[in-house]
Amino acid sequence: MRAAVVCLINEQRAAHGLPALRADDRLNNSAQSWSNRMVATHSFTHGTNFAARISAAGFRWSSAGENIATGFITPRQVVNGWMASTGHCENILSPTYRDVGTGVNRHAVGGYATGPATWTQDFALPMGKSAPSRSVGPMDRCPY
Repeated sequence: MRAAVVCLINEQRAAHGLPALRADDRLNNSAQSWSNRMVATHSFTHGTNFAARISAAGFRWSSAGENIATGFITPRQVVNGWMASTGHCENILSPTYRDVGTGVNRHAVGGYATGPATWTQDFALPMGKSAPSRSVGPMDRCPY
């Protein structure tokens, strides 16, 4: 499921002239832990500081972002949902990020969705690295 989501967001990035993001195990751990926590606590939120969770997973970053979703059953459905939402689309098409992590829990966050699955995607640019692109045009035209 993780690989499919990364493949689909990289297809979106390629279609808009942006370089692919690389999956990172630390970001995967951060995202998976958050998806699990949202389901366990019946709380659909980014929390008080998603960037601190990324740091706690051992990823030293200079820029970070996060997408969450619940109630989407397939990777394609969740990516389509994110691409239809301005802020989520901007994260996917940000020219700043190099790395991504994905987490999925097979259950919805209680009270927020009827369909299964809760998703988190953490994006980051490692400390000391340059943004892989300067093209903000695709991001500025969100949602798609």
